Order: sequence, then structure tokens, then C-alpha cells
Amino acid sequence: GFIRFDSSEELLVPKKFFEEWRDGCQYDVELQFSKPLIDSEELSKYRYDVSIVKIGPKKNKNDYKPSNIGWSYLKDFEYTANEAIDNDTTAYIIYTSGSTGDPKGAIVSHGSLLNLTDSIINTVYDTVCENPPFTVALLASFSFDASLQQIFPSILAGHTLHIISDEMHRDPAALHEYIEKNSICICDGTPSFFSLLLDYWVEHQKSSSLTHIILGGEVLRADLLKKYYSIGKHSNNKIFNAYGPTECCVDASLFECNFNNHQEYPSVPIGYPVANTEFSIRGKSEETLPDSIPGELWISGAGVGKGYFGDRVLTDSKFIEREGKRWYRTGDVVRRLSQGSYCYVGRMDQQVKIGGYRIEIGEVESQLNLCPFVKQAVVVADDFGGNGIKTLAAYIIPNTDFDKKKIRDYLSAHIPAYAIPGHFIEMSSLPVSVSGKIDKRSLPTPHLAEANQNKNMQSPTTETEIRIASIWEKLLGHTITDVNSDFFQLGGHSVLGIRLISLIEKEFNQRLSLSQLFRTSTIASMAKVLEKDFIGSTQNSLVIPLFTQKDTVPVFMFHPVGGNVICYNALAGIIKDVHPVYAVESCGLNGDWPMLPTVEEMAQMYANTIFKYVSGGPAIFLGWSFGGLVAYEAVLQYKQMGGNVIKLIMLDSVADNSTARDAIQMDENAVLVRLFSEHINVNENTLRSKTGDDRLEYLIQLGVENAILPLDFSKDRMKNLLKTYHNNALAAARYVPKISNEKALLIRPKKETMSAFTIADKYLAWKGFLKDGVELEWVDGDHESMLKEPFVNQVGSYVLNYLKNS
Repeated sequence: GFIRFDSSEELLVPKKFFEEWRDGCQYDVELQFSKPLIDSEELSKYRYDVSIVKIGPKKNKNDYKPSNIGWSYLKDFEYTANEAIDNDTTAYIIYTSGSTGDPKGAIVSHGSLLNLTDSIINTVYDTVCENPPFTVALLASFSFDASLQQIFPSILAGHTLHIISDEMHRDPAALHEYIEKNSICICDGTPSFFSLLLDYWVEHQKSSSLTHIILGGEVLRADLLKKYYSIGKHSNNKIFNAYGPTECCVDASLFECNFNNHQEYPSVPIGYPVANTEFSIRGKSEETLPDSIPGELWISGAGVGKGYFGDRVLTDSKFIEREGKRWYRTGDVVRRLSQGSYCYVGRMDQQVKIGGYRIEIGEVESQLNLCPFVKQAVVVADDFGGNGIKTLAAYIIPNTDFDKKKIRDYLSAHIPAYAIPGHFIEMSSLPVSVSGKIDKRSLPTPHLAEANQNKNMQSPTTETEIRIASIWEKLLGHTITDVNSDFFQLGGHSVLGIRLISLIEKEFNQRLSLSQLFRTSTIASMAKVLEKDFIGSTQNSLVIPLFTQKDTVPVFMFHPVGGNVICYNALAGIIKDVHPVYAVESCGLNGDWPMLPTVEEMAQMYANTIFKYVSGGPAIFLGWSFGGLVAYEAVLQYKQMGGNVIKLIMLDSVADNSTARDAIQMDENAVLVRLFSEHINVNENTLRSKTGDDRLEYLIQLGVENAILPLDFSKDRMKNLLKTYHNNALAAARYVPKISNEKALLIRPKKETMSAFTIADKYLAWKGFLKDGVELEWVDGDHESMLKEPFVNQVGSYVLNYLKNS
């Protein structure tokens, strides 16, 4: 017989209960506890708490007198003192998914567990206004280490612990009723679970008696806090954002969110290290990084675990001795804020947290590729819906017919439910680079791919359409079945756009201009242009018309540090229905114009060109990153010429050039690694070992392998590209904006990346230069992804709203 307990007080039945039942049984019985090994393929995949095996009739009958272990007999219970336990004695081993797909057992000591208990009591429990003892609800699964942060503090501090059942956990209405009926003060959970409970409160116009909520396991979104505190009766309540790896005993830091501070941060900080814990932000060479610069988080102190069970090699690589201290290298990218708290940026590897559970993408891929219904598969994790919730998507080449249910059922038998992808996309082939590696960046977004599989399609029919479709399939890695599909919506991006122009020229001996690519981004429209034998304009102009249908005030988008303007494709597509859109490309990018060494000189040339283009008429200037600096200076120059700029918009542009100066002071190799970090994983040591043409060939090879450069990309073109990067980066470091009476809209992403230049000031220092003020808006995504789907829709909405009165 097998017994499986629900997540409830049943799990606290002592082993002695079953052992005494065994002793009093009329048969000889063997008991096994905690997921016993079961020699049955059908049964072994399930979790069991107790296994009961009948051996036969009892041979030796003895006098048996059961002890009373119920609540009513506690007063008569004889307690015996336990043996003294050293702080370093192992308290528990908990398994997490490993980088190889094999589970790894994190060993945690009694000292670490007691330090966690003290920290929760002092930081959370002691701030409860009610007189103790009070009531605590445990929502986390017993197999999830977050359960420890409620079990031990509540029981050791003399409070009442309510264990919420699995069934109630899935029913927000029942859970709310239980919380109110039992006057629960404190509970825990993941932000995803909290979001469901919050939706119930808002939808039914209810509030909660919970005064303290501990959330952890994944990123806590600021919009959830805003929604929670919009409920009036919650104004005195507190939410604690908890952060910590399993290897460091659940919580390594806590941040208290309340009604007064919840709107101060676009990204909710992970707070301050708990007691007896130290954080350090390190770079790739293990150097300590200054405030605001993201790097790998190292943790030292009482919470750090003992290592991995039975894996000395992995233990020695993650738990290291430096400066006389023992550190755990988390693999998390974190930055320290100026006031001493910390902000989570992301993961350094493919290991992700979804729904509070740590998942290794390689493990899911491995199981998918073992599935008899799958020929080949890859898995990607991302916030596909743009709602702050990360999910998994599986891209599958089926063996025969594509059957999602069979594949899902197979996975259900081999991996936990929380690791099963939410999207299954059928692929005829997977995109690969020249070296044969799968190019995950070129995979279509799940929603568009799934919609594309179901809608009515118009297949390529003419010779030109078929040839173009073949090129698209090479770049995007999947079959193109509809000539009206948009290249950029199917997964194309700025670097693939450059490759598309190059491959079209090679195939048809005709070159599409950049503006034509924007306007003819479907196979049907592109074929019409090529069949007319229309060769893209060769007139060298810095101003490129993208969409000119409207007769309203034009928007000019200034190039970022790389000089190219394809990055504005999606945003231009949103604005084009209201305003004509032009892009301003960098001087010297194609060797047609001399490079200009300062932002002032660039802005003067651009402003002069635009002035002639629109006869000094009204204009709107917009720039992303370095382009924002150029746009601002161009406003001043354009107005000096007598022109009229009615609106200025800057997308994540930094007025303070200190971080740019610091970056430029790095040696050339370090600068190249940082500049290319958005698209290419450049090995700095390998780069340092090469000089001259060898280094150029190495960068070209990486660019081709990562599908961001065409096959025929020459060394001369790479030299010119590097010159453009260097020139514009130096210009940014030299530039100090002039104080003006201008006003601007500044749009910033909520998430930060290691490749972005940023400072602690939320206005990025622009308030000191723009006397008429800065209007600040926040969008989801990071510095690179804010101009891509789905986040660019938020950017476009803010831009159009800002321009509606122009």
C-alpha cells in the first residue's frame, strides 16, 4: 500500500505513529518513508510519503501497548533532552536542478537555519502590531525551501502555524475566506501566486486581514505593489520582497515595501542582506564593482551552505575562499543602489525561475529530445506576453504528426509540472548559424508563431516570392507559408534586417534601401519592388525616409552608438499612422561621409541637413541611448538656425557622461567586449590574444556564427563598423549637455542589463539641464529589448500620447 499526504497538517504525523501501528499489526509489515524506491514503472514516477509492504503472518506475537500521541495527551508526554547539535551539523539537503540536467543537493547547516529564523523574526514578525502570539499561514510546498521561512520562525517563536492545503492553494476565494476566518496575520508566496490572490481581491472589491506578506522565488513587479496598495484598507500593511539562492538558506536579503515607499522604485529592490550576511558585486575578473554597475552577486556569512552533496568539483567551483572569507557565487546579476540596498537584474546563465521554481532549460530540452514524438527541440524562457510573467516555449520538429497532447503527456511523466513549457510551436527546421549551432535569437515569438499556424495563408506562388521566402527561411529558421507575413513580426530584428538586405542583393543583384525594407517587410510587397527592377536609391543621404504617408509634423530618429537605425523599425511602424518618420544615420557608417568626433559636430551636420530637408519647418526629435544625446544637441543647433523643434523624446539616454568616461578608460579589448555584449558573447581573453587582421577575422567569425553579420562581411566593413562604435562612444564620453529651457519626455526600461550605461538618478541627470522639466515614463523590458516586441508597444503609446498636442 502507498500513502501520499496533501500539503496540510497531515505531513506532520510522526513516524512513530506508523511504527507503533506496524508493531501492533497482526502481520509482519515493512515500512519505508519519504519517496521510497518502487520497482514499478507505472508507480515510481509519483511521490509517496509512506510505503507499506506485507511480509506475511506475524511470527513473534508480543505484548503491545500503543502510546497516546494525540493533542489531548501532550500534558502527560515525557520529554527527553536531545543531544547538543553543533552549528555546522547538517540540517537538511534540498535538491535543485543542475546545469547538466542532473539534480544537485544543496547542504544547509543548523547554524544557517537558525540565522534565517532569527532574521525573519527580527525583520518581519517583530513588526507585527498585534500582541503575540499571532497566526501564520504556510502556502509554500514542503518540497520548496521557502516553507522553512514560515515553519521554524512561527513555531520557535510560539505562534500558530496554519498549513494551507493544495486544494485551497488553487482556490483564491476559499483561501481568502480561510485567511479572514482565522485572522491570519502573515503568509508567504511567490509573486505569481500573489497576483492571482490580488486579482480576486480587486475583482470582488475585497481587502485582506493579512498585515505582512513575504514574497520570493521570482521577480516582484512594481505594478503588483501599486495594485495592492490601491486597495484602501491595505495602507498599513507590509510586503517583504525576499531574495536568496537555495544554497544560502532561503533568504539572503529582504526589502520592506509599504504604502509610503512602494512607488519609489521602477524595479522593486531585493533589499539589504539579512543579519550576519555580506554581499559583494563582482566583475568578470572578480574585481569589486562600484555602485550602480551590474555584476555577479557573491554572498558570504552565516547563511552560506556547506556545498553540494557528493559533488566536490561543483562545490569548489561555486563555494570559494577569497579575502579570508567563504563566498557563494550566485550566478545572479545584481547591482548595488546608492543607499545600500540591492537590485536584481537577471541570471548569467540559462537557469531560470518560473513560478518560484528554479528550472534548468537544458534539462527540459533533454527530456523533450528523448520523447518518441519529437525529432528535435529547443526551449526558450522569456516574458512572451509582456506582462512580467516568464514562461517556457518549446520549438519542436515532430517525428511524424505534431501532437501537443502526446508530447505534454510524455513530459508530465518525466519532469515536474512547473517545468512543462506553456507554448509548443511546430517547426519544419530550427534556425542555425554557419557553424551549425542552433540560433535561438532567430526563433519566432510563440504567440505570432501559433497564430501563424492557424490563420488563412497565401502561399508563395511566383518565382520571385519563392526565392524571397527561401531567404527568409534561412534567416528565420522556419517555413514561411504566407506571403503577407511581416518579416519583423515573424522574428526578424535589426541585425537580421541587415543580413536580409545583403542576401537580397546577392540573390537578385538588386539592393533594397533601408527605407524600402521598412515599407516592404512582407514577401508580397518585397516581390513587387524587385519585379519592377527597382534598385534602391544610391543617393548618399544621412536622412532616410521610413514612412512618409502622413502630412503632419515629421519625427526624426537619431542613430545609437552603432550608427545603424534599423533598431527603430518597430517604433516607426507604430508612429507612422500619425506622423511621417525619418531616421538619421551616423556619419561615416558606410564610408560615404567623414566621421565627426564630437556630439556637437554631429548635431550641427544633422540639424543642417534636416533644416534643408523640411525648410526649417516644425520637427520632432527622438533618440535612443547615444541617439538621445545627439537629438538633444540637435534641438539646440536646429533652433539656432531658426528651426522649430516642438517635441524632444529620449529613450534611456544618460546625460551624465561619467559611466561613458569610465568605460572608455578601459582598454580597447574590454570596450569591444562591452560594446558587442548585446549580440555576441565575446571571450575577452581570446580577443586579447589577437591583433590586427586576426582580431577582425575573429569578430567577423563570431558575427557570422551568431547570425548578425552576412557571410560576405569584409574586414574593411568591420574596420568601419568598429571605427563608428569607437568614434561615437568617445563622443559620448566627451559630451557635456548645455543647460537649456527645453522640455523632454524620458522613457526608461524597468530592467537593467550589463551592457547599458546607467546611473542611480532616475532622471539620468537630465533634470539639471532641462529647465522646463522632464516627463518620465517607465516601460517593461531592458535597454536592448525596449524597442522590440512586445515592449515597444508601451514606448509607442507613451510617444504618441506625448505628441498628441503637437
